[in-house]
Amino acid sequence: MTTASHGVDIASQWTDELDLEALRFVVSPKIPKRVAMDLGCGLGTQGIRFAVLGCRSFLYDIVDIGERIERIRQALDITALEFRKLDLRQATPEDFPADAGVAYSQRFIHYLRFDEASRLLRSLAGRLCAKARLFLSASGLGSELGSGYADATVPMEDRFAPLASAMQAKHGVREPVCLYTKEELERLVVAHGFAAVRTWTTPFGNVKGVFERQSTG
Repeated sequence: MTTASHGVDIASQWTDELDLEALRFVVSPKIPKRVAMDLGCGLGTQGIRFAVLGCRSFLYDIVDIGERIERIRQALDITALEFRKLDLRQATPEDFPADAGVAYSQRFIHYLRFDEASRLLRSLAGRLCAKARLFLSASGLGSELGSGYADATVPMEDRFAPLASAMQAKHGVREPVCLYTKEELERLVVAHGFAAVRTWTTPFGNVKGVFERQSTG
């Protein structure tokens, strides 16, 4: 799936390293609670996988895929699969299930301004249990998308601009974005009660990370 301005739903086309890290965690004894969230879910591919693997899975997106998810839920006879239409820029802690063990978001957070991303992570952190893991990716400042990007030298706290025209046309991303370096993404997430388990930059230049929710006690 793609919207008119948010590019292609990458997760529906192939499974990458972040997807696999999340799936391995879901089936491992390390998972503290079998409740998962897929934020900015697109077609909901990863959230459906979580449900098939035995999690109660909550999917969130501003595009309404509720009918699709209901068809899949019935076809697979999975009761623990729920779609919630939501603009995540407006999310509050109460929008998320309590005591969740997994949160996942693939190349969505860069569509938020820094303060919006911070607010979302703060709301999310309040609903994740200790040792829960967040699997997160963003388009990278050092990727092809950063070529001609107007805010390339602007601090991430103020960075939010459209891609260069050629990159908009090539990737179908016409909304303003906040591109990140690996270090910036880590700094953003760690500030909200997480520890970085692993962060990396892909060969294309996008940034990904696995983060663990720290105990609040």
